[in-house]
Formats: sequence, structure tokens, C-alpha cells
Amino acid sequence: MTTWKQYLEDPEQFEGAFRLFDFPMHYFAAIQKRNQVNLGRKLEMIGLTPLDWRILAALRENGSMAINDLAEITVFDRFKVSRGANDLIKQGLVVPDPSARDGRKRRLILSESGQKKYKEAFTLVAQVYLANFEGLSDDEFEQLMRLVRRIRDNVFTLRNTRITQIRRSDDPLPAELPFPVWSPCTPAPFNPVMSAHVL
Repeated sequence: MTTWKQYLEDPEQFEGAFRLFDFPMHYFAAIQKRNQVNLGRKLEMIGLTPLDWRILAALRENGSMAINDLAEITVFDRFKVSRGANDLIKQGLVVPDPSARDGRKRRLILSESGQKKYKEAFTLVAQVYLANFEGLSDDEFEQLMRLVRRIRDNVFTLRNTRITQIRRSDDPLPAELPFPVWSPCTPAPFNPVMSAHVL
């Protein structure tokens, strides 16, 4: 029986046998897309979006944060996070951090109203998450998290040399890749692992 590694280590031989559904990346994308829809339907009941939720949750967990840090931990691009943060400021849920020392970078914190809104939103998000993981035992959940984090580490440490190793021999890789290879360099205390309730 051909293993998944054999499929990928010899792409010329097994190219015709490749199927998207044989690998978890397809399911990661499908799950995340549907999860955002489900969260959106719940959160709209209290006037929030999934992006609003992620920003509130990130600030609730980490305290004062700059837009760049928020963009990294919420896994949204900087423009969307900046626009979302401005909307939350207009609603009075997020405010500039008055204790921030670096005037060049605007840092944000939750307001008192934002703290209350976070708690209200968490009640709804918890319902979605309970449904997402229905039927999983505590041990299965912990095993799932260990495996996902291991894959996460592999993806985030991908380097040009590793890409070169998996390229086909008749498809040479240029000395410099035409696109950036993501490498996390998040300063403490922000962690790209992210707590489950942030996603």
C-alpha cells in the first residue's frame, strides 16, 4: 500500500494519483471557511463580526497591542485589522492605550464596554466551538492540538532549502524565490500558536 510520504517524495511517479482530499490542508481550509460563516451568524446577533471577535479576544488575552501585532495574532491582513480596529474604536469598545510610550505606534486596549462585549461574544463563540468539537474526548482534543501544532511548526519553519528539496528535477528553482517564504518572528509575549478561543 502506497503511503502519503511516497506520494509526495516521488511526485513524477504518483502525480496522477494525487487527490486534494487525501491531505489535511484541504480540510483545514474548508473547516476554517465554514467556521467563519457559523461564527458570523452568531456574532451578528450582537453586532459583531468574526474579525471584531478576534481583535477583542486578542486584546483581552494580551492587553495593549499595536496594529501589526493584532494582524499577526488574528491572522488577518493589516489593512483589514486597522479598519476593524477603527470601527471598534467608533463603537467605544477599543481605545488607544494612554500608557503607551512609543508615540510612533498606536497601541490599543479594551475599554470597559469592550470587556463586557468580549464576555457577551464569548458566550456565543463557545456555543460554536462546542458544536465544532462535539464527540471528541478530552484525550482526542489534546492529541488533535498536538498534531496541529506540529504541522504549524513545520509550515512556519519552511525555508528555501526545504522547498528546493521537494521540487521536481525538471523544474529548477531560481536562486531567489519570486515570493516571500513566511517565517514567524513574533516578539514576546505574542505567540503565533494562539489560544483556541482567538481563532
